[in-house]
Amino acid sequence: VTPRIMPGLNEKQAVVVAQKIEFANLPLYFITEVPKSEAFKHVYSSIYILGTILLVTLVCTVAIVIIVVLQIVQPLESLAATARDISRGDYSKRAKLHKIAEFWELSKAFNSMTGRLHETIENLESQIDFVENVLESVSHPLYVIDANDYTVKMANTAANFGILTSDSKCHMLTHNSDTP
Repeated sequence: VTPRIMPGLNEKQAVVVAQKIEFANLPLYFITEVPKSEAFKHVYSSIYILGTILLVTLVCTVAIVIIVVLQIVQPLESLAATARDISRGDYSKRAKLHKIAEFWELSKAFNSMTGRLHETIENLESQIDFVENVLESVSHPLYVIDANDYTVKMANTAANFGILTSDSKCHMLTHNSDTP
């Protein structure tokens, strides 16, 4: 009753099934043989189709993953490049607005923050120019000294110190002394 693969009538591999039936108290045996290639033709075809479907599914899945990753990585790389440019002092750079809502919002916030930073820097530069102009307009010597290391941080032309360096000490400039 159990099918077996064995040499058939023409000595080629075949699937053989035998069934015993009692007929008028006589045992009758029915034997059926199908060539192995014919019997497994549909199995091999199904395995081939299933394998093809699995391979196509795998390729499509990998393609979708790559596309999704690129959709996430590219906006982040673009934002990072813009941040690098801004950190180098190019405040005119703006982050590219992307289609994905989260990146759109992040880029808008980044651009807003950069705009405010640029405005703040311009305001500070304007204030520095104003203070330097006021300082230069004073006819008496005026200078600012760091109390920690006695370096002269700022001086007007009337102080007659010449060009200040990072190690210009007040006691050297005002008293011509090596010590405070």
